[in-house]
Amino acid sequence: MLIELEKAGLDELRLHPDPSHVDSLISLLTGVEISMDVGFEIPMLPDKLNESLTLVRKLSNVSTISFININELEFSEENSLQLTARGYHLASDWKSVRGSREAALKLLETAEREGVNISIHFCPAVVKDRFQTGLRLYRRGILTAKPHELVSDEGTIVKALLVEECERAPIFLTYGGRTGPETSLILAELLGVEHRIVEELPDSSRTLLNIY
Repeated sequence: MLIELEKAGLDELRLHPDPSHVDSLISLLTGVEISMDVGFEIPMLPDKLNESLTLVRKLSNVSTISFININELEFSEENSLQLTARGYHLASDWKSVRGSREAALKLLETAEREGVNISIHFCPAVVKDRFQTGLRLYRRGILTAKPHELVSDEGTIVKALLVEECERAPIFLTYGGRTGPETSLILAELLGVEHRIVEELPDSSRTLLNIY
């Protein structure tokens, strides 16, 4: 599969493995000849510094692995209960787990002192929140937007929700949405038809953000 991906043009692969799969992945990567950049991404658990260092040392001995990304552990709506149950606390930035950044910096210092021969990058939660997530949304929006949908700079999907009784609604440019007939904002404004603005996330369920 790795060889087929490379033939198809993939030039970088990032792996987020379950700890129990690391050794089998290392075995696979040791036995295959590929030129793409392969990296591992791991969250920095504040109380798992020693385990993370052991993993970094192990990965540094595999020539096929080009880099390791250490992600500051994020606190989110989805994982807050699980993190709290494990004894983790929200940091003062309201985004990350307290102690994750400090552990990541300690890991970087130790790896440098030991001369670990692999590129290691630290990704703060604020960077992912401000840039990476927004860019991913924007790319997904561009790929999934329908002809009448506009992708905002933040990556959300924006369109016009027409009033059901609107006689001037352009039938040939009207699409059936989950909340009613839809068209593009530009067309709705040009024709002067009564409408409301719908904003959604470009995810698989098209999460509704606003109707105004």
